[in-house]
Amino acid sequence: MNNWFQFESIDVPILTFSGSEETDNYLHLDLLKDKAKNCNNFKYKIIDQTNHFYVGKEKEVSFLVLEWINNFR
Repeated sequence: MNNWFQFESIDVPILTFSGSEETDNYLHLDLLKDKAKNCNNFKYKIIDQTNHFYVGKEKEVSFLVLEWINNFR
């Protein structure tokens, strides 16, 4: 990916997640964190036993997002 430089300018909090059954390129969330050098609040999670559609994991995803949002109150 030649656009990594775009991540360096992000200076807002980031939450990202992927399913453990997604293709390999979606599982390198730690690499995104390393590239987002100006982001002081980067959270990522790999959600076990699901793919990109998170079927059966809707509650887990919802709670993850809600918890992340509540940290900014």
